[in-house]
Amino acid sequence: MQFAIIVTEVVSFTSESGGQVMRLIVSDYKGRSISVIGAPEQQINIQTVKNQMLPMIVLSDQVDRISDTEYLIPEKSLVSVIPLESKAIKMMLEAGKADEVLQNFAVLP
Repeated sequence: MQFAIIVTEVVSFTSESGGQVMRLIVSDYKGRSISVIGAPEQQINIQTVKNQMLPMIVLSDQVDRISDTEYLIPEKSLVSVIPLESKAIKMMLEAGKADEVLQNFAVLP
């Protein structure tokens, strides 16, 4: 299954293991917290999300629900960013079309 998330804010980075980022915490347009997990030998998901302009649409093949407001993307998940300009995503959010657009990809559970 594919999940789609509109990321609007990078909240924090948690470093462990020699200064490598092991957890990137972002929030989506509904204020939910999403943790992107990394490992010392696998940082691609964190780097993919961390280095984009906000807002952005992120796709993941795996999202674990921790609670109604907290989600986790495990380190072995496949993560990609939809190649849309952040201005276009911002306009979509302002127009109240976020849920409608996400349904074209998939929706966070």
